Amino acid sequence: MIKEKFENIYRMFRMEFYKHLFSIVKEREGSLSAVELSSAEVIFLLGSPTIKEFADFLEISQPNATYKIKMLVEKGYIKKIPSEADGREYSLSVTDKFLKYYSANNTYGDFIWDKMKDSLTEDEILKIDGVLNLLSEKVFSDKK
Repeated sequence: MIKEKFENIYRMFRMEFYKHLFSIVKEREGSLSAVELSSAEVIFLLGSPTIKEFADFLEISQPNATYKIKMLVEKGYIKKIPSEADGREYSLSVTDKFLKYYSANNTYGDFIWDKMKDSLTEDEILKIDGVLNLLSEKVFSDKK
């Protein structure tokens, strides 16, 4: 029973995420596609990865990653910073253009929290905090 409830909530989170994602993707020249936005966000969340680290995280080929990065660089959302130790290697960083785009549209977590916080007691908030800590420690600890 709890497994089905968890799966249902996870499915709803995913549906809301994609609805949010597609609501912020604008169809105009220079805007990001859903895949480009997701790729740039991964780079942002990884914190200046190399192309290899980006490809490895997404489990895609390095040529595929290089293509995605090239498109993001051309649109001005990502910059490649040459390594001081090895000029053939680059770290990736988001630009101010991405940060402006991202911060203007990064309201998904706030949206979910705002929908539920006013109807929760302090005790319920503490229980949710405990569950979230458990998820972070037990499920995602190897991802950090």
